[in-house]
Amino acid sequence: MKKICILGTGGTMAGLAPNPNEPGVYQAAQLSIQSLWENCIAPLDAADPIRNAQMCTEQVAQIDSKDMSLDVWKALLRRVHECLMQPDVTGVVVVHGSDTAEETAFMLHHVLSQQDHPMFHKPIVLTCAMRPANVPEADGPQNLRDAVRVALDPQATGVLLVCAGDVHGARHVHKIHATALNPFSSGITGPLARVFSAPNERTQVGVNGGSNVQACITWLKKRHAEFPQPHQAPQMRRRPIQALWETPEWPRVEVVWSHALSSGWALQDLLSAKVSVEAQKRLGSPKLMGLVVAGTGDCTVHESLEPFLQQAAQMGIKVVRTTRCLEGGGQKEEAQKVEALSTSAYQGLSPFKARIALMIDLLISYDDLKFK
Repeated sequence: MKKICILGTGGTMAGLAPNPNEPGVYQAAQLSIQSLWENCIAPLDAADPIRNAQMCTEQVAQIDSKDMSLDVWKALLRRVHECLMQPDVTGVVVVHGSDTAEETAFMLHHVLSQQDHPMFHKPIVLTCAMRPANVPEADGPQNLRDAVRVALDPQATGVLLVCAGDVHGARHVHKIHATALNPFSSGITGPLARVFSAPNERTQVGVNGGSNVQACITWLKKRHAEFPQPHQAPQMRRRPIQALWETPEWPRVEVVWSHALSSGWALQDLLSAKVSVEAQKRLGSPKLMGLVVAGTGDCTVHESLEPFLQQAAQMGIKVVRTTRCLEGGGQKEEAQKVEALSTSAYQGLSPFKARIALMIDLLISYDDLKFK
């Protein structure tokens, strides 16, 4: 029997609206993952494959994903890793808020891709909802069913995000709409698969309330293209995956933006700022270790920022250029060359995903890295 671990972190799917007729006004992260799962499977008949699989639910966190923290990331990463290491576990499903789902998905993708034996043969499927649980036509139960179906599919591998019937790869997915039921896009790459049981392609319902039409997953792309080989850093200079949840803080990396009328003042202040004791407790590592520049066009940067980026590189700060554009453009590395870091890992990433990649690379690539 296939076994799926379902990890809850809160989000809109677990949210409740004071007035069910006003779905836009609600409080996220109110219901437990167990109650969400029970509601999810209630309409299914006994013959549905979901009912014939073994499921375990666990509440890892209970937050609105806009407030995603390092502590939650570390707890989630640890539980995902532990679940994947269990021989009887087929896959992992993570219920997450939509606001930062793409960042959490990419964090898991980037960490797992850098292991000597990447764990991509078992799927990690994130899902979310755009409507709270107690409003008419809430989309959470359908999205959760779709995510579990994908996790059970033998063709599913790697870190995926499932919403409104679309199956996206963690590297390319972006949230592009604030309120639509299908808010995610993978741009010109497109979704990897479709689950034909989404709200706009809903299966017919039998007289007993159960589904009498088998759900269907259609894969549109080959999976191997989504997962690059792990970094070829020397093994002696690589920390194990456990360092990511055992280390109190991750390297501090900030994102700066290039735009019309850029002055460079904010970047200058960032390089010279003195961090207070209270801020150190909140931020973790006060020392600035990396910068990701969200440039214009093909990673171009306003001339007012250039001298400060050069100053940052001379200070030993790792600088990676990226683009504000959703499509096209290749990331460029500005700082001093460091053998243990791979520049190809940042190619085509959004500024926020490039930041995550750089934080992780700085942490696990150096045994002698000091943050303070």
